[in-house]
Amino acid sequence: MKNKLNKIIYRPSFFIFLWLIFISSPFFSFFRIRFLTEVGRGLIIVRGLSSFIYYFPVVISFVDLVFLILWLKDFFNKKLSWEKQKTLVGLSLISLIFLITSSLLINSEYGSFPNYLYSNYGFTVAQLELMSFVAAFQILSSVFFLAYHYNLSARGKQGVGTKLISSLNIGAFYLSVVGFFCLILLSASTFSRLPFIIKEEKMGYESKFGVQYKYLELLAQHVPNDATVLLPPQDEKWPAIGNQPVVRYFLYPRDLVSGLLLNNQKLADGVKEAYFVEITPDIESTHWPTINLSTNQIIFDEKSIVSYRNIDLIFKSDEGKVFKIIF
Repeated sequence: MKNKLNKIIYRPSFFIFLWLIFISSPFFSFFRIRFLTEVGRGLIIVRGLSSFIYYFPVVISFVDLVFLILWLKDFFNKKLSWEKQKTLVGLSLISLIFLITSSLLINSEYGSFPNYLYSNYGFTVAQLELMSFVAAFQILSSVFFLAYHYNLSARGKQGVGTKLISSLNIGAFYLSVVGFFCLILLSASTFSRLPFIIKEEKMGYESKFGVQYKYLELLAQHVPNDATVLLPPQDEKWPAIGNQPVVRYFLYPRDLVSGLLLNNQKLADGVKEAYFVEITPDIESTHWPTINLSTNQIIFDEKSIVSYRNIDLIFKSDEGKVFKIIF
């Protein structure tokens, strides 16, 4: 049983399969956020499935890191086969492409509003940074494995430098090299973000949050602190103002309720009374909510009609309108 397991672990095709799952795991997060915000509204899904997909990049990163360390042990005991050499080179190229793509995505987060990546693609900067570390670790390890292999092949045929490295404790030498390069990567990462950090420091909230920041200002200025605020569902139409963790920073201590939850009359009646701001009334595709004053009906989740007893316009300006609604 142990021998069969070892054959699976050290089989290049299996490692390639695991690495491809690792590299493509952000796509699972992307489809998860699309399912939650578009397809999955009102559907019953497996309990815990959404959380599992959200944390899957972290789990697969840990699994691949363990496999990489197991391969490390095997490489120190045996010569590196030609098949494994090709595997390491191929994985390193894939990892390099991922690192470049990840860096561009992370920079887009710093160049836009907070939580930009999660709002649009379903994954976070922290996930990408962890995966980038694993990918960089794989590249450095592969370079070391290949160098160590050719060092073994050339042992005794080269000069003093090769013999000196060969005489070192190879495990300690490996950890020193990888640790040194990891420090370089972390330092380079900090300096690469410096222009965005400086730019963000000089930016106002409107630049960081986007054009919909004016609606947060209206709510913060004209809604009591102990009131409930209704927000549009978070999706590609309202990625920022529908993002409760971000909006909470500006509207605390008010209670926030997503319009996605108001999909039946019972839930609406449970809210009793609340405030909301009308979003982009002149743009039909992003207008929220849909109000029918003649029938006392309103739609907060883009499809479910709920009735209200009274609605009052409490503030109006060129920037927008703030309403108070009683169910």
